[in-house]
Order: sequence, then structure tokens, then C-alpha cells
Amino acid sequence: MKFSIIFIISIIILVSSVQASPSTSGAVLLKQFVGSRAPAMGEAFVAISDDIYALHYNPAGLVKLKREFSTIYYRDHTVNLNYGLIGYGQSFRGIGTLAGSLFVYDAGKIEFENESGNLLSLDTQRDYLYTLGIARNIFDSLSLGVNMRLYSSTIIEEYHTSVYCMDIGTLYKTPINNLSLGFVMQNIGTPIKYEEEKDPLPKTLRFGTAYKLKFSENYLFIVSADMVKPNDSDVKKNFGIECSV
Repeated sequence: MKFSIIFIISIIILVSSVQASPSTSGAVLLKQFVGSRAPAMGEAFVAISDDIYALHYNPAGLVKLKREFSTIYYRDHTVNLNYGLIGYGQSFRGIGTLAGSLFVYDAGKIEFENESGNLLSLDTQRDYLYTLGIARNIFDSLSLGVNMRLYSSTIIEEYHTSVYCMDIGTLYKTPINNLSLGFVMQNIGTPIKYEEEKDPLPKTLRFGTAYKLKFSENYLFIVSADMVKPNDSDVKKNFGIECSV
């Protein structure tokens, strides 16, 4: 029975500065990594995306889902911060691959005393990200994927906002055997606003390449590298290596 071992050779290098630029965009849930495989590879996943998490890295990779595939992912960020994701994808003949996911962020509760001295609690922040995606092969070597997203956020049960955005991605199998390229534009949409002040969405451009090295019938290595340009920070380079045994 085959299983995968992900080598922890995941390096994130800032190109122009070691110190990150201050964040100026809103809707931070749109920037949160998901799953375990992509983060273990330094999020160098644009040209690899081949599972339900392609919804969050490169929707064009959904074409690699040839059968039903569902996943549930959850982690405690700290004692009071929780993320959860559930997704489903399926390939349909003549249509392509359809997939959807729900990503939830819960910042826990904050307790306080009112004027009467009673102890009350409020939800600090709760965000929901609904994603629907479709992908299909344009040519044998080229696939295209599109996501539509609804981001909904509520802070201290009083301030609410919601915004629509989209992702567009491509995946290309080059004439060079086992070499693939990927490109995606993420979070294309209108600014987010709780009251009067508006914050831009974290629009991001990602370009990646991946190469498969098969040394024997039992060992398959994937080497990947991504260039990432968020709208609120400097260009990053991500690298990763995966070995399947």
C-alpha cells in the first residue's frame, strides 16, 4: 500500500527584504493556509494542486479529481482560535470538475461586565468563507479553473460585512516530461467594509512550477517552487519537496 511522506524541506524566502511589510488588506481568512500538505511544502503548491485544497491554491488543479473526494480539516491555532474546513469535489463527464468548501474561523468569546455587574460574553469574531469552483481541460496539456467566493464576517456580534470575490487559475503540462507550470489570480473583488472605512481584499498573484523525479517504481519526488506577490507585502519565493514511497 502506497503512502506519502512529506519531507520538511519547506523554505519561505522574502525576495527584497527580510522584514515583512505591514498588512494593509482585510479579510485575513482569505490568506489563511489550509490542509497539511501544502504548508509542509512551503505553500509551493500552485503547479501541484491535485486535491480538494486546489480550491484555495489553484482551482485549475481540480481537474485532477477524477472521483468523489471529500475532506474535513480542523486545527486549534491557540487556546481560543479555531479553524475548520469541509470540502467536496467530483468530476462530471462533459462538464469538468465541480467542487465546494466551507471555511470557518472562530476567534472565541470575550467576557465583560455590564453596568449592572453581570458577566456577559460576546463572540469576538466569526468568519465564513463559502467557495464554489469549476475546472476543466481546455486542451490535453492545459486546464482552467474558476472560483466564486462569498466572505462573511461578524465582529463582537455587531459589525457585519460580506463581499464576493473570485479566483482564476491555469495549469499547464509542458512539453518537457514531468514539468508543469501554474498561475493563479486570487481574491479579485471589491473592498471590504464594516462601517465607513474600506480595506482592499488581499489580492494575490501566484506563479509556480513543479517537476516530478521518479528514481524507481517505489520512489517519486516532486520539487516545486512558487513566486507569490500579495498586494500588501513584498514578493515571496516558496520552495518544497515531496517524496511518495
